[in-house]
Amino acid sequence: MERFKRIAPPSFKGESDPLMAESWMRETEKIFRAIRCPDEDKVTLATYMLQERADVWWSSLLRTRFEDGAVDVAWDAFVRLFRAKFVPEHIQDKMEQEFISLTQGSMTVLEYEARFSELSNMHRI
Repeated sequence: MERFKRIAPPSFKGESDPLMAESWMRETEKIFRAIRCPDEDKVTLATYMLQERADVWWSSLLRTRFEDGAVDVAWDAFVRLFRAKFVPEHIQDKMEQEFISLTQGSMTVLEYEARFSELSNMHRI
């Protein structure tokens, strides 16, 4: 926990922007790689950084879906649950369609590259 906190991991409040949710997940996974975090610690560390709406969601999920609030949730399962909540399927579908049909149009090359990168990250969900 101390190594994780020293890196100053980002918090996630449950914002409705799916790009923010995906960005938080990507940054959290990057930190886990940097500190060589064992899989069994990832859920505990990641959920420590949830605040406000996201923390309420996780606490409620623990009470209702997992016996006695035990955090024996595999990292893969947490990622699926997180994305299902904060990056809804209809948003994923919309982003996928935007990714498939993306053209530069009046955007500069830098703007186009930035949008392409955002959408390609969403598309891999």
